[in-house]
Amino acid sequence: MRPGTDEFVTTQHGASRRDFLKAGGALVVSFAMPGCAVGPAPRA
Repeated sequence: MRPGTDEFVTTQHGASRRDFLKAGGALVVSFAMPGCAVGPAPRA
């Protein structure tokens, strides 16, 4: 698999799904590390 081509094709066909997975992963990491990601954000 070619990363560039896979990225482009995914953007064409399943962007919503890939974006959802990325956002979900980011949220999981944020909640897993509240002092790092979730801490400063609400205060700012």
